[in-house]
Order: sequence, then structure tokens, then C-alpha cells
Amino acid sequence: LPLGEAVRTVIFETNKSVRELPALYARHVAEAVRWLRRSYEGLSLHHRLAILVPDVHFKNAMAPHLRRALEQFTVGFEFVDAAQSVDIQKQKVETLIYDVVDEALGSEWLFAVCVGLDAPLRGGSTCTEISIPEEVRWRLDISKFGSASREQLMRRALTARTRIYQAMTRAQLATVVVNH
Repeated sequence: LPLGEAVRTVIFETNKSVRELPALYARHVAEAVRWLRRSYEGLSLHHRLAILVPDVHFKNAMAPHLRRALEQFTVGFEFVDAAQSVDIQKQKVETLIYDVVDEALGSEWLFAVCVGLDAPLRGGSTCTEISIPEEVRWRLDISKFGSASREQLMRRALTARTRIYQAMTRAQLATVVVNH
């Protein structure tokens, strides 16, 4: 295996609307996967790559866009979640793990693409704004949390940083971090 970057970051600015963010993230994730393929040419990504996202809403919003973006240069693959990835005997095509970081704890793969785990805490938008569950509302503009104390906001920021660490440590060889 070639020696190279253990961690690569893709941080992008955008003025796109919330509804356009899943497609934009998918394009950057597909480029990260393409970079891994080029960097480790000859090594199959089958059951070796995990694409990890912050929550199920983010995962569902980005999935169709990511599939289309990856199909431009990858033929015959399927997404499985971390739990399904354990049973590699049933997998007939190239399998890419695509799941929420919290579901991947305890598992490791050669590569991880960590997506949207450090989205802006102040202002800006994330894919999860499309449908905002209680557990991710902290990602939005702080002014919208009049009742939240500074301590609560700091805990939420720490949670975001913890998720990045958790996702990065799922990789044994290389990690790509994609955020806006």
C-alpha cells in the first residue's frame, strides 16, 4: 500500500439553499471516494470503506444523490449499514458501508469518509434542516435557542467534536473529512 495522507480534509463554502446541500455533499463525498480509489489503486473498496454521517435524516437526504454521484465512476455497488456489513458472505457486489456514526462504534474499516460531522454551529445550514429532529436542532443558529444556556451549547459543540473523533477512529489507514 502506498504511503500518503492519513487524513484529508474537504471543507467547502456554499451559499446553496438547504434543499441543495445533500447533492452538494454527495458530490464532495464521491470525489473523496474517487481520491481513495486513485490513491490505493488496485485495492478494492469492498467492505473496506465506511461513509459516516451525523444522523439518519442526513443519511436519508444524501443517499439518492450519493448513489447517482458514485454511479458515474463505480459500477455494481450497494450501500449497507454497519450492522449489515458484518455478514460479508451474502454480499455479491462491491459493498460500501453507509451509516450514522453512532451505529458504527466498535467497527473498523481501512477507510472512512466522515461527512457533515462538524457542520456550522452558528448560522449556516446543514442537510438535517430539511427535517429537524430534536437531537440535531443544536446545529442551527444559536439565536434560535433562547432558552438554551451557554453550557448546553458547549455540550452540544463537544458532542459534534466527539462524533468527528468517533468517525475518524473507525478508519485504520486513511480518513477523509467532508464538511461545509
